[in-house]
Amino acid sequence: MKITFAGHSAVFIDSGKTTIFSDPVLRDRVMGLKLRKPVVAPQELLSKVDAVIISHAHNDHLHIPSLRMLPSKKSAVVPENCSKYMIKAGFSSINELKWWESEKIGDVKITAVPVNHVKGRYFSCGKTGVCGYVVSGSGKNILVSGDVDFGDYDYFKQIKEKFHIHAACLPVGGMREVSYYEKKRGSRNVHIDPATAWEIFNILEADILIPVHWGSLTVSKLSIDEAPLKLIEIAGEKRNKICFLHQGETLELED
Repeated sequence: MKITFAGHSAVFIDSGKTTIFSDPVLRDRVMGLKLRKPVVAPQELLSKVDAVIISHAHNDHLHIPSLRMLPSKKSAVVPENCSKYMIKAGFSSINELKWWESEKIGDVKITAVPVNHVKGRYFSCGKTGVCGYVVSGSGKNILVSGDVDFGDYDYFKQIKEKFHIHAACLPVGGMREVSYYEKKRGSRNVHIDPATAWEIFNILEADILIPVHWGSLTVSKLSIDEAPLKLIEIAGEKRNKICFLHQGETLELED
């Protein structure tokens, strides 16, 4: 299983036979913001995407203009009440999953898992679902959490009880300075700080942490890699547990 970080929360998962693309962002602007660093989506991966998975209906995760750019729109896996947006993006095969439901795509299994995050899509925000996904194949389980809110982390204990997570793609903030999220720690917010990502990783007892939700879409005036570098600092002697991928870089999970 290969994991390629494209940028922001966009991640390719490639089993060799099946390619999954999470929360695609392919345009140079999202929500009126110009990306500080372009998303890198290799053509050889884009051309063979078998399914898109969407974590929630915020514009930087369910980005209809980017979805329309995909060369193939074979299948989509989405939370509840998100199908109508995928239809607008040109998809016809759409699977809505509730928490703990699964869908088989090629040789991988995709399981929707619970996360705590605010719902979205303009004024219909109360009607759309939010979830993360465990993508399982070749004996590996990869968590793509989408966005995570400060709140009850029992969900991650539940995920750990059901799956051994070999790689966890977890958000580290990135839209604003790390200090902004640190001040919000412990209160309701829409994104987490690097310290919380490290805490969640340890709750999961996962093998590898891949930081996402940084580096492309940001309003921070600080370095775009501030958040993952802070995560590495927090990890200390266990920093070898973190795989810090830049846009377009790939991690291959060993047997």
